[in-house]
Amino acid sequence: MRQEQIQALLRQMMLQEKVAQLVQLTPQFFVKAHKGEITGPMAWLGIEENEVQNIGSVLGTHALEEVIKIQENHLKTSPLGIPLIFMADVVHGYETIFSFH
Repeated sequence: MRQEQIQALLRQMMLQEKVAQLVQLTPQFFVKAHKGEITGPMAWLGIEENEVQNIGSVLGTHALEEVIKIQENHLKTSPLGIPLIFMADVVHGYETIFSFH
């Protein structure tokens, strides 16, 4: 994207959409079949399905199939067409050094 396109996109975004881009959620918010349950502070946030459309990043998945599924579904429903950023919390090289799969 060119700088002018980015600036135009930012001008059309509401404040709520800009703030949502700073939010990071777990895969459970994007894939209903994902193992695990949303509990604790994440459950207390009360994030609605329509709010997930503007979220900026996902933390907690590295399975290629799941990443592709989440991204494809997100881009189908994202009103602005902004792709998700996928983050990984790799402590001490677990996935890069000690992974056995």
